[in-house]
Amino acid sequence: MNLDKLSGLKLYEPVDTFSNDYYRNRFYTVLQAANLCVFVVDMKNRLYVSIDNAESIFGVSDEEVLKDVRKFDAFPPNDYAAAISEYFSHPDDKSVIASAFYKVMEGERVTYTARMRARGSDFKWCRIDACPVLDRGNVYMLGVVSDIDDLKRRADKWKEMAFRDPFTGLFNKSAVESMIRSILNENRKSRHALLLVDIDHFKDINDTLGHAEGDRVLVNFAKKLQGLFRSSDIIGRFGGDEFIAFIRDVSNINFLEKRILKILEKDCECCNISVSVGVAVFPYDAQDYESLFNAADVALYKAKLIRNACAFSSDKIKVITVD
Repeated sequence: MNLDKLSGLKLYEPVDTFSNDYYRNRFYTVLQAANLCVFVVDMKNRLYVSIDNAESIFGVSDEEVLKDVRKFDAFPPNDYAAAISEYFSHPDDKSVIASAFYKVMEGERVTYTARMRARGSDFKWCRIDACPVLDRGNVYMLGVVSDIDDLKRRADKWKEMAFRDPFTGLFNKSAVESMIRSILNENRKSRHALLLVDIDHFKDINDTLGHAEGDRVLVNFAKKLQGLFRSSDIIGRFGGDEFIAFIRDVSNINFLEKRILKILEKDCECCNISVSVGVAVFPYDAQDYESLFNAADVALYKAKLIRNACAFSSDKIKVITVD
């Protein structure tokens, strides 16, 4: 425990020890107006000393929350931490909270976001600001919980929209590139396939049937691509009539060929269009995104010379065509 970082800090008395109801009520008014919850934890004994205004965030009274958590007081330290974590935090955020507690124990102030709840309420995204406080030889954690659920969800929505092609709903070019780079960097031992797909003679559709029909073809073809692959795969639109599919963890080439044949199949929803597909396989054809994309692009050029065909970058794999 680094006590040097705690010098000059003073623990405020819990609300329930205020003798002046006027200031106590003002304190609660401020918490409610700001939609904040304040808590104090005895770090040495890992016990919650007080919780104020929990109801504004979790819909559960302070008394109910304290009653719940004090059932865990007799637990051994590891069991206590597990019980508290299960009571308050989302399973995916436990490591974030554990790290924050460790930093406070080391005398640091922390700020983090996590999904929180109380007494089985719905999870809410919260911001937690906490600092260690030294009082009469004991260390406490004074924390403030802010409800940022609406803000976080709006931010996530805007972030998602920034990653999407507004016309088809597929990932856009920048999002696809970023995600593929990340996967290749983190999962270099697996086999992945990059498919570049162009609609053949798409300009003729716009010129003969009109742009409205061309738009319908693009949307329906995007849906077709999405339906052929797994949720873990990445499907995107590069613009115009150009699409990209990144197939993760390709177990065998037959798996890939079956889906390519489905892409090449004509159907009335897509105006019986034909497409050309270029494929490059990681790590055999290339070991980075740029090289993999270029290899698929060269293969696409070969396929477009035939039309309604798929060409692989590797010379060992033949060109796939359909009648």
